Amino acid sequence: MRLGLLQYDIGDDPTIALGKVEGRIREQQDPCVDLWVLPEMCLTGFTESISGMVTPDDGSDLRRLQGVCADSHTQIAGSFCVHENGNYYNRLLVLGSQGVLTQYDKRKLFTLWNEQDTFTAGTQATVESFRDVKMAFQVCFDLRFPELFREVVGAHCYVVVANWPASRREHWLTLLRARAIENQAYVVGVNRIGKALGIEFCGDSVAFDYRGRQLANLEDREDSAYIDIDIPALMRHRRKFPFLPSA
Repeated sequence: MRLGLLQYDIGDDPTIALGKVEGRIREQQDPCVDLWVLPEMCLTGFTESISGMVTPDDGSDLRRLQGVCADSHTQIAGSFCVHENGNYYNRLLVLGSQGVLTQYDKRKLFTLWNEQDTFTAGTQATVESFRDVKMAFQVCFDLRFPELFREVVGAHCYVVVANWPASRREHWLTLLRARAIENQAYVVGVNRIGKALGIEFCGDSVAFDYRGRQLANLEDREDSAYIDIDIPALMRHRRKFPFLPSA
């Protein structure tokens, strides 16, 4: 399975952000990427008002992304502000040509930014298999809580989407590598660049393998990269170093 990392400045216009996503994925046809990973709040970033973040009720943005999936024979993962039953969720969606394939609601809301005043926390882990790769999903602040990763121990790949500030860049890189090593799994973290609400974001969208070796890092540029998930190699590593049964 091939995973794509797509890093960009989200800006303050969802139409422009959507155009960046659409353009990059459409131009990256060879080699084919099975799943593209976008940042947290991938079309809006965080704004002063919830109205600036919430996904349109008519589903137009999601339908446009579904069209990209259909045309490029791929899938897309990123988080969105979703209004449901009177509550707002920071919801990671995996989209395909036919709609939502799976979803995960951010469980650890970032109290430093008072995220809990606007959003409702999720309550369940999400693990889904894509092309025989067992994937688990987390959103930003979830990364600081290793117990969330242990709930789904045995996953082949953990995907983390974020709006992670430059002031804590080393935390981002260190924690992602640690989650890869301790769970003997691939870890892919996709962050944004640019500024919002006076905060600078560091980028450093990165991928680590099951040994903690860095496979890709987009540093601070608007760019994309891809990695291949090698399940036979991962399973050989787990058999050679059978640490997970003790978890």
